[in-house]
Amino acid sequence: MEALTTVEPPPLPPQPQEPPPVNFRNPIAVRAAVLSSALATLAGLLPLPGLFHSLWQLITVVAAGFGAVYFYQRRTGSYLNVRGGLQIGWMTGLFSFIVAMVMLTVLLTIVSALGESGLKQISAEAGQPEIAEAFYGMLTRPEVLIFALISAFFLMTMLGSAGGALGSKVLEKE
Repeated sequence: MEALTTVEPPPLPPQPQEPPPVNFRNPIAVRAAVLSSALATLAGLLPLPGLFHSLWQLITVVAAGFGAVYFYQRRTGSYLNVRGGLQIGWMTGLFSFIVAMVMLTVLLTIVSALGESGLKQISAEAGQPEIAEAFYGMLTRPEVLIFALISAFFLMTMLGSAGGALGSKVLEKE
């Protein structure tokens, strides 16, 4: 009588591991978004004349969303779909908004320390006292500040999301 021998099947090849979802619990996504928003903030500080400066700052937020997708894909080696691009772009816009809020808080602290007369004196030396009056009036009205903050939040997160979605489409694997 022969003994029955069992032959074990070969082990299955390892399944490709799905990357973690893009959210605040994903440290790679958070690092990519923070790095990208920091670079956008630095680029947004370039001194440009008037309207060009505002447009440049909007472009840097879109570029930050695009850059976050690039940094994430480079670090993980996995490509993001449009939804992932939107999510990491939104995170980037949120971090950019937080930086802008901190800068606004510092500005308001300086303005309140100077007071209206100190601000007028500085602007008079610069040759533009009417701008200082309008600026001080705008910064001392809470309804204007609240509207500006809400608008900036939506604008920055939407532009960051658009940049992230654009980045995921442009950088997707062929």
